[in-house]
Amino acid sequence: MFQVNICFITNVIEKSEESGGLIRLREEFLSRVLEQENLRIDTPRMGSTLIRERIRHKKVLTVLDDVNDVEQVECLIERHDMFGPGSRILVTSRDRQVLKNVADEIYEVEELNCSEGNHIHFVCLQRKPHSKRLYGPINQGSELC
Repeated sequence: MFQVNICFITNVIEKSEESGGLIRLREEFLSRVLEQENLRIDTPRMGSTLIRERIRHKKVLTVLDDVNDVEQVECLIERHDMFGPGSRILVTSRDRQVLKNVADEIYEVEELNCSEGNHIHFVCLQRKPHSKRLYGPINQGSELC
């Protein structure tokens, strides 16, 4: 039976431009998926056969948020079929061309209007037990924008 490893990598553009960039992001991603702290891979690709073999048995749900270059996806994921059966890789980008080069399917999501955004914010706050204490009561009709 496969255990699902969930990995959400935010702001890929920004993080890839920092010191260590994509290599550091890839190490962080693989550390989470393989549940091994401080994993280091100094090669331009995924690395050893041992790592590939371990990944092949992992079912992952991965989100790469805010991607603007195919290289970012290729460095982090390499191939979508290298993970266990049922794995899903979601990539968000404002650049449709990037998605065409890396995705099997593209779904366009419409921007939320202020009311829809407020509703989601309200629902999320209600699910967190500490949020009522930190933010006080919020009326669903209140405007946060």
